[in-house]
Amino acid sequence: TAAISAGKPIYLIDPPSNPGYIQAYWYGTLRGLDVSQSFVRLPSDARAPSGAVVITSAENPPEGKIIARSGPYTVYIAADTQ
Repeated sequence: TAAISAGKPIYLIDPPSNPGYIQAYWYGTLRGLDVSQSFVRLPSDARAPSGAVVITSAENPPEGKIIARSGPYTVYIAADTQ
């Protein structure tokens, strides 16, 4: 929620077999967030912009600074894409 409070969306990237983004939408809805402004859902083969906060259910997330892991989810800061 720190990223959202700073006015930046959280990016959601999941493999087709594990649509974890639904949990983020539910969490946001319960907290009164506008999920269309708070989250950006990307295709499973996409990369989030450098510095973005990402939540993924992918087994092997792309390079970045891992912030937390819980169950099937990993939260990380996306690495520079260059």
